[in-house]
Amino acid sequence: MTKLFCETFPKPDISHPENLDVLTALLNKHHIAIWNVIQSCDIHGALDNTIKSPEPNDLHIILDNAQINQIYTNGTVATTKYNKIIKNNENIKPKITLPTIQLPSTSPRNTRYSLECLVEAWKVILK
Repeated sequence: MTKLFCETFPKPDISHPENLDVLTALLNKHHIAIWNVIQSCDIHGALDNTIKSPEPNDLHIILDNAQINQIYTNGTVATTKYNKIIKNNENIKPKITLPTIQLPSTSPRNTRYSLECLVEAWKVILK
């Protein structure tokens, strides 16, 4: 994901894009927050299709403390889980009504998109 963001932002001036601190600084500079939909779950390896008993992350922690205007989801699984366990969850109050845009997954398992295609699709977050 770091390489994607380094390619997406104009002139990131990054010498070590694999470094998490570099990614954090880059995201902060562009006022972008990354937050997992799922706080915890049962999962086999890293296979999204094996997710069982997902517990939603409390997005209000970030929504109540930052000016968030848009939610982007990272692929179909993240979108499905977000809609099911957060957006359409009657137990989550107040209801989250921000618009959501699904972007192509940055997972290495997503072989449908080249890095160049992912960069082009993810540029929408800069608007």
